[in-house]
Amino acid sequence: MPGRISVEHRGLYHFHGPNGEGVAQVSGRLRHLASGRADFPAVGDWVALRTSADVTGPAMIEATLARTNKLSRMAAGESGDEQILAANIDVLFLVTSLNLDLNPSRLERFLAAAALPNCQVVLVLTKSDLCDSSPDAVAQDFRGRLGVPVYAVSAVTGEGLTALSACQQRSRTGPFSRGGPGQGARD
Repeated sequence: MPGRISVEHRGLYHFHGPNGEGVAQVSGRLRHLASGRADFPAVGDWVALRTSADVTGPAMIEATLARTNKLSRMAAGESGDEQILAANIDVLFLVTSLNLDLNPSRLERFLAAAALPNCQVVLVLTKSDLCDSSPDAVAQDFRGRLGVPVYAVSAVTGEGLTALSACQQRSRTGPFSRGGPGQGARD
């Protein structure tokens, strides 16, 4: 049965499938065939699951299907293994505050690192209510400079939140957090 990984917790994976949500673990066969951590499922991956109606407990993940893209980094420590944070991302939100630490050069580096195939990057400028200049002017400047959609938003006033919510269409996937960075995706 197909499923989509939504959360990973120490070897247990929460998934969404045709019959609803469930919990799964990697099968021994997949664990044996994996050449590294990057071969294990990540948040956003489509997987092939084996379930049994007469057995209680987690489903078994038999295979991870081909990824359209992945957001990864080098794992901490000396191993140098690739750590996949999320996969099959349609939209990636780069979020920064409109305060004195706003650094256009840093944002350009982040955008370069976030350039994934089949993925739209959206820049979200938070705390627009605290911005000394016009938040709309700053957003327009970044749109021209970076070539990506830019939204200036404020949680206090609600400014820009309606426009930003249009980016979160139900048929798109992004690495939205459910308890910590990189721990959840919403479909």
